[in-house]
Amino acid sequence: MYLSEYCDVNYEETYNVVFVKWKKFCCKGNYRKPLEHALEVIKQYKCNYVADTRTGFENIPEDTKWVADYFMPKAVEYGCQCIYFIIDEKNSL
Repeated sequence: MYLSEYCDVNYEETYNVVFVKWKKFCCKGNYRKPLEHALEVIKQYKCNYVADTRTGFENIPEDTKWVADYFMPKAVEYGCQCIYFIIDEKNSL
């Protein structure tokens, strides 16, 4: 489990997913640290990834690049097969 003012990360055994709930805007270390924890969970449980972005999800271009270049390949390497996003109807994600 990882808890911060920006994001909570939990393993949900029932669905075999790491559940990431974003709370408000953050960037760089505050954005990447929860995702690095999520990678540890994915590696341990060979699970999928769910992000709830309804209450706070934005990032800067450097973080978007980090997700594409680092997070996504590692998630796949560690066993993640699906990435799900829970979004607000008005979100263009």
